[in-house]
Amino acid sequence: MYDKGFSAIEKSHQRTVMELRRTHRQELDRLRQEKDQLLEEEADATQAGHTRWVKKPVFKKPNPVGFGGFIGFLVFWVFFGQPGKNR
Repeated sequence: MYDKGFSAIEKSHQRTVMELRRTHRQELDRLRQEKDQLLEEEADATQAGHTRWVKKPVFKKPNPVGFGGFIGFLVFWVFFGQPGKNR
């Protein structure tokens, strides 16, 4: 009588352990797939960012009209005097 009881408990325990192992294996597979997908997405985003960065011009094209910015202002000042004042 005890042997049958222990045998039933042992079989139940083995089924439970097998089910836990199967569930654990499925969860690991799912997590590996998710990790691989996220790594692939991150690699694609990095590549896209790198491509945009590489395509950016490193140097600005010179202004065809002449100097721009502060240097242009100084050139104007030297040749034409203070802006806004009549000579």
